[in-house]
This record gives sequence, C-alpha cells and structure tokens, in this order.
Amino acid sequence: MDLKDKEFFEFREQFSCKCGCGLNNVQDDFLNKLFFAQNISGVKFLITSGCRCQKHNLEVGGSPDSASLLGVHADIAFIDTFNCFLIFKALIGAGFERIRLYPRHIHVDQHPRFPVPSISLGSYSNP
Repeated sequence: MDLKDKEFFEFREQFSCKCGCGLNNVQDDFLNKLFFAQNISGVKFLITSGCRCQKHNLEVGGSPDSASLLGVHADIAFIDTFNCFLIFKALIGAGFERIRLYPRHIHVDQHPRFPVPSISLGSYSNP
C-alpha cells in the first residue's frame, strides 16, 4: 500500500458512525469527490460527522431522510476563517453544490432529493 492509498483509507475511516456501531456506508463517488476537494484545499479534512446508523441519527436529532443515512454527507471542522475559506473554495472547485456553513464546521452533502445548487448558513441551537 503506497502513501496515497493509506491516506485514502484513513480518510474513509473518518466516516464511520460516531456511536461505535461500525457502520460506514459512505458512497464511493461522494468519498472520491471529497478526497479530491481535500487535495485541492491543501488542508487535511477532519470529518466530525459522516455516516450514521438509524439509532444514532435519532439520538442526535437527524432528519428521517438525512443524507447521513445514505452515506453522502460530511461535516468538516475548520480552525479559523482562512482554513474555512480554503475548504469552502475547494468543495466548490471539486463540484459540490449543497453546502451549509456553520460557525465551526462546513456541512456538505449530495442528497438525491434535495435541491441543488444550495449554499446556506446554519447555526447551532441550544437543546
């Protein structure tokens, strides 16, 4: 396994459901496109949310038709506004058309039933 293969494998692992069940149904086309965006940006993407099982999706308040359940979603953390800009620009450069910017992460997905293009701002709510 060469370095690029190892990097790709480690990148894929970040998408596993955060509840620990081991689900990782990230779709290859989505993953390849996101890995390409990471290479464009020059920033190592930290995926804070990727695939989710039904149970975990309910626990975190995800929608019943969440892109997380389909393996076509990622939340990417950023450390500052410059880092955010590099990631955002790379996502658009890689061809993503559904992006939501939050105060500490960028949400990107390719949900087959949601409208594109769509760029929006999100906020965190207090439970």
